Amino acid sequence: VDGDNDRDSVSNYREYIADTGPTDADSRFQLAARGDVPGTVFFDSSTSRTYRLESATNLCPPVTWTGLGDAVPGDGGVMSLTAPDAGSPMYYRVKVEVR
Repeated sequence: VDGDNDRDSVSNYREYIADTGPTDADSRFQLAARGDVPGTVFFDSSTSRTYRLESATNLCPPVTWTGLGDAVPGDGGVMSLTAPDAGSPMYYRVKVEVR
């Protein structure tokens, strides 16, 4: 579980949570942002996972992540999540959970 079969620096456990392939280094959970859509992240989703956008004002330890809205089920395609107040400078991440 704690191994990294494909040697991509992501543990097999984290790959399980993200629903990516633990034996394929090219299979990864990746966020994308577009300059024309502030506060929005795009990602490939899985129908067996839920996703929730989280934000932090800085990345200095200890980082405090705040959930933005409810977790939404994946639809198997490219999804997007948008922060409600995209005007403030923030750091974003997406929390993935197994359904």
